[in-house]
Amino acid sequence: MNEFTFQQDNNLKHKVKSTLELLTKKTVNVPEWPSYSFDLNLLKNQWQDLKIVF
Repeated sequence: MNEFTFQQDNNLKHKVKSTLELLTKKTVNVPEWPSYSFDLNLLKNQWQDLKIVF
């Protein structure tokens, strides 16, 4: 089985032209994901709450 999915957030720094060309050439499935959002990372939100309290 040669199929796999490459998952990354859709942040601009991860969209380097050479990398995208390689992934396209190798026909790797790269789904479009939303850019990273601080609000979606629950652990970081909890750390922020702890910093405020202490």
